[in-house]
Amino acid sequence: MKKLVCLVFTLLAATVHADVEMITRYHPEGSYEKGAYSFFFASHESDVTLNNYDIQFEDRADFDGYFNTVMVTDHLGGIIDLGKTSCAAIPHYNLQTGPYPGVGHGGYPYKEDRQLDQMFWMRYSEAWDRLQTGSKSSALVKKDHCYLVHRVDSDQRVVVLFHVKDYTSDRSVVLDEVEVFLKQKLKNIKL
Repeated sequence: MKKLVCLVFTLLAATVHADVEMITRYHPEGSYEKGAYSFFFASHESDVTLNNYDIQFEDRADFDGYFNTVMVTDHLGGIIDLGKTSCAAIPHYNLQTGPYPGVGHGGYPYKEDRQLDQMFWMRYSEAWDRLQTGSKSSALVKKDHCYLVHRVDSDQRVVVLFHVKDYTSDRSVVLDEVEVFLKQKLKNIKL
């Protein structure tokens, strides 16, 4: 008799990526791979990601550029434009004064929680509240804006903040301030 064991692997420490350039597949220099990116694997390459991407950049002369987070049927989650701001400037709540007074984490002052426990910081940030009130599967690309992505599929889960450093219409977008708050992998093993 065979058994199926599910193991969950979680990376909780924030991972910061170098700048990421995405080139739309509709541009002569672009391709599906160059327009898609996996924050989980920090790669465009399908041989690394196994075609499991977290975000896709689409742009063409006949429509505005946008990010898409749903590429296949088992993708859930979404993306939120947090506005024209650096991701480092995303507001968070002071745990001493509210909106959740008395909530603490290991006795550390709240301002330190982003470095000590990234998902705890995210949970009590304005970004998380915006995610709870409604994310969409896509968002228009806007230079100098920060975005929150939360994506889940049958294999993995990611929570990411990124900033649009540069945007060239009908061609490419460059992301910076890419910070992965959660990477979770579900692995099925047959025994």
